[in-house]
Amino acid sequence: MSRNESRTQGAPAAAPPPVPSQPQSEVPSNAFSFVVPTEVVDLPSKGLFYGEGHPLYGLDSIEVKHMTAKEEDILTSASLLKKGVALDKMLQSIIVDKRIKVEELLVGDKNALLIASRVYGYGAHYNVEVPCPTCNSVFEHTFDLNQIEAKEVEDVQGVSKTENNTFVVTLPKSNLEIEYRLLLSKDEHELSNKTSGGSLELLKLI
Repeated sequence: MSRNESRTQGAPAAAPPPVPSQPQSEVPSNAFSFVVPTEVVDLPSKGLFYGEGHPLYGLDSIEVKHMTAKEEDILTSASLLKKGVALDKMLQSIIVDKRIKVEELLVGDKNALLIASRVYGYGAHYNVEVPCPTCNSVFEHTFDLNQIEAKEVEDVQGVSKTENNTFVVTLPKSNLEIEYRLLLSKDEHELSNKTSGGSLELLKLI
């Protein structure tokens, strides 16, 4: 036995040097979350024709999100298209304030949201084919949706507004005084279902 062996015999084996631990960077739970951009859309009604309990009472604009794959799935859903509610479901999805219900929107305001969502989602250029009733030819035309302007709210001679957001007018021939209100989205659907048996296509998005 060598001298070195006698010295190391019975001695505990030396432990390997510790491996320095690598610091792990903490990844926040929302590191990969995506914030959908929003836009503010002006309301043609300027909030003047909603009751005091309505979320849009006195407001001249509404905040909406840009469309994502979720909204595209809604627009291409066969069942929703068959029921005629795809556009309404899409609008309800992009409205930021969930107190606002699409069926309680005035028709003019709903149309403004449809046009805005079309612009934000697919661009302002809207290509259509227009048939000529005289020569039976079909022409292609591109509309710039950014050029569409809402009509300003103005007083109409002979029509007066009530405290309940209704209007009173005297008919010129019968001299009968009638009271009426502006159409809501749900009224439009009801009228459309009664007249055509289906939903009214307001704007082709795709």
